[in-house]
Amino acid sequence: AANLIPFYVARRKGINIVSHSHNSQTSKGVFIKALHKFNRSYISSTADYCFACSDVAGEWLYGKNDFEVVKNGIETDRFLYNDNDRHMIRENLGINDDAIVLGCVGRFVHQKNHKLLIEIFKEICEKENNAYLILVGVGELLNVIKDRVSEYQLQEKVLFLGTRFDIPNIMSAMDVFVMTSFYEGLPVVAVEAQASGLRMFISDTISEQSKLISDYDWFSIKSSPKEIANMFLSKCMIKNTKENRIICNRVVVDKGFDIRKTVNRIEDVYKMLLINRDINY
Repeated sequence: AANLIPFYVARRKGINIVSHSHNSQTSKGVFIKALHKFNRSYISSTADYCFACSDVAGEWLYGKNDFEVVKNGIETDRFLYNDNDRHMIRENLGINDDAIVLGCVGRFVHQKNHKLLIEIFKEICEKENNAYLILVGVGELLNVIKDRVSEYQLQEKVLFLGTRFDIPNIMSAMDVFVMTSFYEGLPVVAVEAQASGLRMFISDTISEQSKLISDYDWFSIKSSPKEIANMFLSKCMIKNTKENRIICNRVVVDKGFDIRKTVNRIEDVYKMLLINRDINY
């Protein structure tokens, strides 16, 4: 809510405004945070409709004012687990079938807290020799994280894949999805990972509404990397079966996270606003 110019312009032009909150914090500094806090009441009172991806994200932008949580829908059928994709990706990356593969998809920025992820993985590797970490994404801190991996001599175990357009295939090759973020709204990538049937190992700073499947464990980012690694080794080393991974996709659909349902709801709101606009004119 730091920049209200689009709101002012839209309101002066008589354009309907739909606001959608996707996060629960900003990493832009004290001044931007102050602007956000000061401006958010204007958004709540000016917008014709307020959406949020989770309760936490809604409260961050709208405070105690009304909003509707609209789920971060995905193309669930694209993320259905596939044995062929698993074998193909692992073969291309030089990962054996028996290995336990952790993965994370996200930008290399402060919010995602990759530094902690590498510290945890280092501790895991000290006790589990057949483990790999796949990291997908780019960002300003990419080289910093690569340097840390080199420092720990984990170059053969941590695979940086950069920007990819075959995320569903890569997720089929993973066993566990890990997020160490300092904050999130309700991350779409966590929904995608669950639709792929991955075991989830997630920082407790992420909304409880992100949990859709049963194989979902939280950890505190305030704990030491060793403590978190021990928790991982005690809970996440048993791989999901093919059958369970396929069932998880259906669970995500049943809980309303298919993109078709999300689109229908947003479309209904747009139509309602257009009808009301025509009546008012």
